[in-house]
Amino acid sequence: MKTQVDELVLKLGRQIADLREATADIANPETARLLSQLICHFEVLLADRVASTMDVGREAEWWSEWKKRSD
Repeated sequence: MKTQVDELVLKLGRQIADLREATADIANPETARLLSQLICHFEVLLADRVASTMDVGREAEWWSEWKKRSD
């Protein structure tokens, strides 16, 4: 069960990173800014959730994967 949750969290993280990349294509700067802020809130919520449910070693692996994807 925990592995399945890990996979779903990684999938969500990738989708958020893809959404962040897509904001670069938005012509309206105000819309892009608001969407970027919303994405940041999702990232914080996701990171908080991961921190509260995973042990330190697994969290470090997840965070490493997240950073590779979002950079």
